[in-house]
Amino acid sequence: MKKILLLLLGSLVILVFMLQQWVGLGDIWNILVTINPVLLPFIIVMPFVTLMVYSYRWRLLLRSVDVDVNVNTVFRYALIGAVFNYITPMLRFGGEPVKAYMLAKEVRVHKRKIFASVAMDTLITFSTLIGLIYFSALGLSFLNILNWFTLWAILGVLLLPLTLGTYFVYDKRVLIYISKKASRIASKIRPGAGKGLPGDMLKFRENLKKSLRRKDLLVKSMAIGITERMLEIFTVYMIFVALGIQVDVFVVAITLGVGIFAGGLPLLPGGVLVYESSTIFILTLLGVATAPATSAILVWRFVNYLLVIIVGIVFSWFYGISFSLKKKEHFFKFGS
Repeated sequence: MKKILLLLLGSLVILVFMLQQWVGLGDIWNILVTINPVLLPFIIVMPFVTLMVYSYRWRLLLRSVDVDVNVNTVFRYALIGAVFNYITPMLRFGGEPVKAYMLAKEVRVHKRKIFASVAMDTLITFSTLIGLIYFSALGLSFLNILNWFTLWAILGVLLLPLTLGTYFVYDKRVLIYISKKASRIASKIRPGAGKGLPGDMLKFRENLKKSLRRKDLLVKSMAIGITERMLEIFTVYMIFVALGIQVDVFVVAITLGVGIFAGGLPLLPGGVLVYESSTIFILTLLGVATAPATSAILVWRFVNYLLVIIVGIVFSWFYGISFSLKKKEHFFKFGS
């Protein structure tokens, strides 16, 4: 954990240096101090409202595998999962197994059921993110910033893991083959480590199929997932309004799509540097001056990234959940 946090801190220091070189911290500060104080509380609370909406979606998917958990508990682990999402080099997905494991431990339900709900949750999240990214790419193509060949290449890259993952789970023989291979590799690293993996994967598949049969909950979950993306777009748009920057809501949507695509590359914790530079660059291409564009993105990243990490760590401390990366231990444990 210390190494990850040091990497994150180092990335933030480099970001500050780059901002000084590109724009000038003084110019950014002069814009930030003009933020509308009436809208500021709304901007701060909106990422947590979005997370609460997400928690309701995850709770629906938990119900599809016969796990009934109150929304406050779901929100707690969704928040802690978000922390891991943001401090691992896999923006939005690095914390999924963490929150599943933690929730399973607390509610004393077999992990396979929780992981099945998280698998469906990830599929829905990934689908809505693909939709936003593709909207962004489509918009850039119409604006002659991105050529059509690149547009279809991006779509192919996005759909490939989704298609392969669906096929691996759907085809029982492929799933058994892959799990046996993974079991052998795990046993070489640590004797007996992957012994029950094939059987676990088959039971996980059954739970996933059970979840898929609840089409009413899946439709509601997809609608909520789309609502989450719209809330994010609206929040960023309100940041521009609060800073007195004239920008179209479609420009905001395009910018978020680019940031999600670039920040999702497994490079640095939470896509730091890549996310900021890509979104600022696109905003300047779309006619927003560099200093205002930078200021708006920094406010967004503070409330939706750093603030979520800080609040999530406080929550984990309050509920007695400590994190550990020591060898021969789980990377998280309960109790102090």
